[in-house]
Order: sequence, then C-alpha cells, then structure tokens
Amino acid sequence: MPIKQRIQKSAVPAVRSPLKKAAISSIIYILLCSTYIVISGRLAEALAGTEESLAFLEFMKGIAFIIVTGLIYFAISLARWKRIRLQEETIISQQKALLLGERRAVAGMYAATMAHDLNNLLMSLNGLVMELKDRDKGDEFLIKMREELDRASQNLAVLSKHVASTVKNVIPDEVEDVDLPKMVKRIITLLRTHPDFRNADLHVADTPPIVLRLHPMLLEEAILNLLLNSAQASGDKPRIEVNILSTPDAVLLEVNDNGPGIAPEQFETLFLPCFTTKPNGTGLGLMSVRTFADSCDAEISIDRSEMGGALFRIRIPKNQKASNKPMQAMPDGAPDG
Repeated sequence: MPIKQRIQKSAVPAVRSPLKKAAISSIIYILLCSTYIVISGRLAEALAGTEESLAFLEFMKGIAFIIVTGLIYFAISLARWKRIRLQEETIISQQKALLLGERRAVAGMYAATMAHDLNNLLMSLNGLVMELKDRDKGDEFLIKMREELDRASQNLAVLSKHVASTVKNVIPDEVEDVDLPKMVKRIITLLRTHPDFRNADLHVADTPPIVLRLHPMLLEEAILNLLLNSAQASGDKPRIEVNILSTPDAVLLEVNDNGPGIAPEQFETLFLPCFTTKPNGTGLGLMSVRTFADSCDAEISIDRSEMGGALFRIRIPKNQKASNKPMQAMPDGAPDG
C-alpha cells in the first residue's frame, strides 16, 4: 500500500466537528454557571443575617467562582495542549515516514534506471566480444583485448544483479487491481490545493472504470510528477487536460498542457536521471515516469499538444506478463524491450 494511503488511514482527526463540540461545551458551561449562581445566591440569602454579611458572602462567592473556574480552565487547557502536542508529534513522525518513503522510492527509481542502462551497456559489450572473437585470428593483442572486455562485461553483469536486488528491496513487488480513472481523479483532487495549481484549469475527461494490475505507488508517483511537470512548465495560468483512452490491447494515459512544449532533441534525454531544464530542478520527477513504464512494459511518447504545449502519453498494455517482477535485471545479452 502506498505511504500516502497508510498515513491517510492512520491519521484520524481528534475532533471531527469543532463547531458542534464548541457549541456543546458553551451550553454546558452556561448551564453550570447559571445553576451555581442560583443555588449559591439562595444559600447566601439563607445564611446571611444582615446586608453586610450578605455582601461579604457574595464577594467570597465571586472569588470562589473565579478560583474554581480558573482551575477547571487550567485543567481543560492542559489536557488540550497535551493533545495538540501529541498530534504534532504524530504529524512530525508521519512526515518523517513520508520523506523516508519518498527517498527510498527515488533511490529505487535511480537504481532501476541504472540497471536498465547497465543491461544496454552489457548488450553492446557482449556484441563487441563476439565480433572480436570472430576476427582475432590468432592475434595476441586482439585476443587479450577480447579477454579484458569479456572480464569487464562479467563484472558489469554482477554489478547489474546487485543493483537489481537493491531495487527489489526499496520498491515493493506487489501489484494490485487499480482503477486508473479513479486514481487519476483522486490525485487531481489532492493537487488542486498545491501552490502550482491555484490558478490552473485542470480537467480530466469522464472515463468508465478501467482496472489494471499495476504497482500503485509507482503509478501514483508517475501521475503526480507528470501533472506537476505540466503545471510548472505552463506559466501563471496553466491549462492541463488528462485523457484516458482504452484500446483492445492497451490503455493510453495522456497529459496535455499549454506550456512551451518540448524540443525534439530533448526527447531522448528527458527521462534520464538528473536531467532537468528547470533552474532548481533535480531531474528525478520524470524519471519516476520511466520507472513506472519499465514496471509494466508500458511505452512513453512525447508529442505536441493541440493546446500548444507538450503531450505526454503512456501506453499501458492490458496483458502484463511480468508485472510481478518489475525491476529485475535482464539476463546477460537479453534484448532491451
């Protein structure tokens, strides 16, 4: 289960209806004070023999009222402040847990990208070794070069397996049935309070339920980062439109915006780790999109949107054969999908 969902389920408000609670407390206070005034006034009249003694009793009654109500107010305030302190400590621990989870997710995404690129490099090295083997013809220099390359490729294969095992430890392997349109609408509802979306015209087309077996945490991170990227790239009044289309063999998730768009020469590098076009960017946001795509054999494409900006499209196959093992390293020499 994603960290955000766990926090939402565990963080139950201490006071569900503040207005109702305040009204009930005020009514109880008024009734108690009125009862005290009436009863204490009659007792004072019964005990006082003269006007002077009655005035003294009324004075003492007022002092006693202030002291008692002050002590009660102190006890109530102490209990409430302790409760607030406990809630603050809970919020701090939840924020730390969320931050740790996000760091682990980023580490997993980075490791998954490294494993992916290492496998591509292994393919090239294995191909080069085979070429040298066919052409060395007894040449000692070429034979030695081939042996060194073969040794290097074996070391890379070991490193790739270590990286892949790291990914498995930081990103859960479990998949769940996810209603894609429902998740998109829930994320959009959460993002409407984000500072980057205060002036945004954010629209998602109505789509019937589409249930896929996916990794919910990776999908959530991918959608969040796609929407945030569009909002931050679209200026003061961003317009963002999300479409979910179903085909016989795949589901298309499209995010359109009215930003400046993306230059074609950046298409290949946009999803690489630490690549960013923003002054304060980390280059990790869109990498999460690639990580999700790798987890379910999805395809990512970028185009010019009809709104004038960028169009990000994720094609998610409905039949995901390897969805339970999203981040494992590919066998040596296996083709890169």
